[in-house]
Amino acid sequence: MLRLIAIALMSLLALGCSSTGPAADRFPNVVEITGCVERDRAEPDAWACLHCAWDGEGALEIFHTNTVFNCCPLDYGGKVTVQGDEIAIEEIEGVGQCDCLCPYDILYRIEGLEPGTYDLEVEELYLEPGNEQFDVRLILEEGIPSDREYCLERDGYPFW
Repeated sequence: MLRLIAIALMSLLALGCSSTGPAADRFPNVVEITGCVERDRAEPDAWACLHCAWDGEGALEIFHTNTVFNCCPLDYGGKVTVQGDEIAIEEIEGVGQCDCLCPYDILYRIEGLEPGTYDLEVEELYLEPGNEQFDVRLILEEGIPSDREYCLERDGYPFW
């Protein structure tokens, strides 16, 4: 009997704070996403960054570090929309199962882009007042790979 109770409690604990990660059909541009990233609070990691890599032939990878989601969301990722010269990323999560937040790193890949100038906006969740959303201009030249990084300082939880 005690064994059955112990198994039931372990099952509830495992279900209570698990995350399934991004669903490929819901977030087709998400290539990779970490779980909660533990960073040393003494280090100056309170920056969110977009590392944008253009291959010169139509593919753009955007690596977003230190975006914030619930510590154990049921589903999380980002919806990418390209309309004309605008690229929008809306970061989304399902129901959060824990009463905490933490940083994640997420890699997006967009294929079939024409060379040109694009405005990239990233709508992050859980930004503290005073923290800016990403709004950057990308110049993607045909046949010329480029690699740029854009960073914004983050204040407040979970970056104390």
